[in-house]
Parts: sequence; C-alpha cells; structure tokens
Amino acid sequence: MRKILKKWKLYEKECLTEAAATTIRDISTALDGIRAYFVEGKLPFRQASSMGKVFGISIDRLNELLEDQSHFSLFIINDLGISEEVINIILATKDLPEFIIQSAITPDANRETLGILSMFDLDDLYLDFLNDEIEPEFFDYVREKIQSLLIIRTDKFNMAEIFKKWFKQRFNHDLRFTRQ
Repeated sequence: MRKILKKWKLYEKECLTEAAATTIRDISTALDGIRAYFVEGKLPFRQASSMGKVFGISIDRLNELLEDQSHFSLFIINDLGISEEVINIILATKDLPEFIIQSAITPDANRETLGILSMFDLDDLYLDFLNDEIEPEFFDYVREKIQSLLIIRTDKFNMAEIFKKWFKQRFNHDLRFTRQ
C-alpha cells in the first residue's frame, strides 16, 4: 500500500497540476497553441505554458501528449470534453474573437461539445434577438471588447452579460428574463 501511495504522489507531482483560475488571455494563447500544434506540428513554449495552466496539467505531461498527435487529440476530446467539430472550429478561426463568435452561435443542444470552452456559448434565448441586420453589429462589439476582456478571469467571464450590455447600449433597453 505504501508503494502505491508513493507512486501516486510522484504521479501527482509530475503529471497533475491544479487548473488555475486563468484569464481569457490564457485561453486565447492556448487556442493559438492548439492551432500551431495541429497546423505546424510544433508548440512554442509560451503557448505550452498557457495550455498547461488552462488544462490543469504539467508541462511534462503536456510534452508526453504532444509526442503523438493522436494522443493529444484524444486528450482534448476525452479529458477536456471538446468535440472533434470544435477542434475544427479552433483550426478554422484565426483568433480568439472569431472563435468566440463561432462558439456563441453554437445551439444550446450542442453546448456540451464545447467542453471547457462552453463559457463562450450564448444562450439561444439571446440569439433569438439577433437577426441578419443586427447580428454583425453584436459580433463587431464582441471583437472590440475582447481586448479589454483579456485580463478577466475565466470564472468571471459571462457571454450573456456582454450581450445584455450591448443590447442596452444599442436599444436603450434592459433585458430581463423570467422563467415560467
């Protein structure tokens, strides 16, 4: 039993780190790292460091995963709950604002496919307010605001609040919903 506990403590020390409260900038850097790894086959240290922080794993464990692209893909899909479709969205978008916009329009029924990135999804209730005419305005607002949001901790990020602020600014009306 002692031997097992000793091995577990060593495993914890080498492979597991507590997922720190990260900022939106950390998420942005981690997404850039995923793009760099899948497109260029390499991962710069700064992005690896942010990925470890966001995903709650040590750099050593991350390096093990990065040795084989299929292991890294399985880690993203199985451990982080991010679907293959979302990986494709990450690869198809060029930056965080574009990724947030694509995530925001994910139907609520598919929210779980975003895994740890589901914070960027916007409830379908809010999306119903957008039409083809004003949807680009909202997403332009998101693009403008994202630079000031980079320092916000992920546990404080709220896509619905961003929408409500834009809606109030655009239409001079507060959105309040009551569930029946």
